[in-house]
Amino acid sequence: MNVENPTHQRIVEILEDGQLHHKDEFKDVCNYNGLRGRISELNKWGYVIRRVDDKGHNDWRGEYFKCITVPIKEAHNEIISVSLKPDKSGKVSIIGLGDIHYGNPCFTDISEDKLNGYIDWVLNTEGAYIILMGDMIESANERATFKIKVTPQEQYEWVLEKFKPLAKAGKIIAIISGNHENWIYSDKGFDIVKTLSLALDVPYLGDSGYVGVKVGKQFYSIYVTHPRTGVTKKSTKIKMIEDLGTIHDVDIVMCGHHHAIITEEQITRHPNFATGEVDNRKQCLIGTGAFLEYGDYAEQARYRPEVMGAPKIKLYAERKDMHMGK
Repeated sequence: MNVENPTHQRIVEILEDGQLHHKDEFKDVCNYNGLRGRISELNKWGYVIRRVDDKGHNDWRGEYFKCITVPIKEAHNEIISVSLKPDKSGKVSIIGLGDIHYGNPCFTDISEDKLNGYIDWVLNTEGAYIILMGDMIESANERATFKIKVTPQEQYEWVLEKFKPLAKAGKIIAIISGNHENWIYSDKGFDIVKTLSLALDVPYLGDSGYVGVKVGKQFYSIYVTHPRTGVTKKSTKIKMIEDLGTIHDVDIVMCGHHHAIITEEQITRHPNFATGEVDNRKQCLIGTGAFLEYGDYAEQARYRPEVMGAPKIKLYAERKDMHMGK
């Protein structure tokens, strides 16, 4: 990876041999606090740099640093199209299910009961489908500030079994990665969501992608994403999705990661030069929620509590129209 910052470049040059390097080796580069901050930035850019003890074991208080060579994950921006069968009233319902975080201490029996309710509803409802929105598992080991309840291997197997009935019924449209699953790739070079998509036999869009949905005579475009963002207030979460709507010329924006159920819409103006009229087009903006009880990290970080669950959107076959609900 190209690093233009001279200080960052010097840190990489020291660490590129993959050996242990004591913090004192970086004295001529920057002070210790500056080193930690710059290494944090390099981790975000694709390098995997760990603080370790003198034996090379992970230790967040360790005085040594080691760079692990992991291939850079290529960004996907897949485009798929599907035809969905509507119910008898001529509509399709789509739910974005994500930010389950199975393995997190705040994923409780209440969380699972809530999730099961959505899964059962989709399985037993004609014209109902889901998109998996990322962060299905907690995944974190070394990175966690708390003890996860089960191993990443058990987390994967749980999610696979949980969603297998939906996949067999043809109810899963697509799946995207979240930042928690991407931690596994950053640490080990293993794309666990791609493996899940192969096991479920559903399309994998990467971190984001476009889904074209044909419902009867109508065609709808959806952009799905699990963005990297630290926004915490409801207003800034809505603003972020509005901004995505100005970037992506689609009917629906579905956004995970921020754990809020959001159902907003905005109108865009499109000149129709064939008719000489200006058409108003509705764009639906959706935050796909989460399945965690409040507490632990969210409470310590002063995040606001959010209602557990996920919104759904209805698409109509006989007319171009969309309705959102919680």
